[in-house]
Amino acid sequence: NYSYYLRVAGDTLQSLHKLYNTPYRHAGGCQFAGDKLFTGVEDNIAKDKAKVVAVGENGSIAVITQRSGRYKLSTAGATGAVYVNGKYIVAVADWDSRNIDFYRADAAGYDSVGTFSADTGVTWGSYQSVNLLADTAGNLFMVGFCKDGKYNRADLFAVNSAYNLALLSSRAFTCKRRCSFRYGAGLGVNRNTLVVYTCQRVLKRRNAVNVFSSNGSL
Repeated sequence: NYSYYLRVAGDTLQSLHKLYNTPYRHAGGCQFAGDKLFTGVEDNIAKDKAKVVAVGENGSIAVITQRSGRYKLSTAGATGAVYVNGKYIVAVADWDSRNIDFYRADAAGYDSVGTFSADTGVTWGSYQSVNLLADTAGNLFMVGFCKDGKYNRADLFAVNSAYNLALLSSRAFTCKRRCSFRYGAGLGVNRNTLVVYTCQRVLKRRNAVNVFSSNGSL
């Protein structure tokens, strides 16, 4: 009936925060960047409208863009964001991430700066989460998380200045305790170590999160 996000401290679930009532009932793949949580909130029944929002630390909700009209194209099932060179860059994917729109923040708000439309062949996944990251030189990358048969797969793309994507590598992950990239996944950098997280499908009193580290540990 409504979309929401959770606040967690350590391994303790602190609180649930409502975003919107139905029809904006589904908050999809998200990413925390700078001091904001970026997510798309869509009508996943009619599949013809969505809002993309940035949630501040104080709970304020700023709408980056609204979509409406075209079936599946006007959704926002996965959102990634990164703070680089003093600006936010946001990637917003539609249904199954067939099209990814890029936005860049300036003093007036967020402007559309490019769209990538995928050739949905065998290498393109039904990404339920997309995350952005940048290296120390400011080069931009995107990771798409999907379920590929019995495997969970993360695909790493380079993002060029025209916001086109080039696949660099793919990696399969074995998830445990009913966690899956199909339900939710994301990445972070902790002490120069890349960390991947994935969760279970249904929120319960006790919840599992798989944590994969680039040093090989789970």
